[in-house]
Amino acid sequence: MSDSKGAAPAQEAPQPDFRPTEPPSQLRWVMSRESTWDMSKEREFIEKLLNQRFSFFLVFYALVLKAGID
Repeated sequence: MSDSKGAAPAQEAPQPDFRPTEPPSQLRWVMSRESTWDMSKEREFIEKLLNQRFSFFLVFYALVLKAGID
């Protein structure tokens, strides 16, 4: 019988890296050196974000309300 106590552990295959190589396009735009962040762009960004979240809230609330009525 062979003794495996002194044997070196088998090397595992390297895991693939699934992280994106570049940031998403909107983040790339924000991070670019040419763009300057001003209040107009801040308002546009926040307005879009709040509109999306409020729309999601309305849809979710309507679904919960509909489920509660039925």
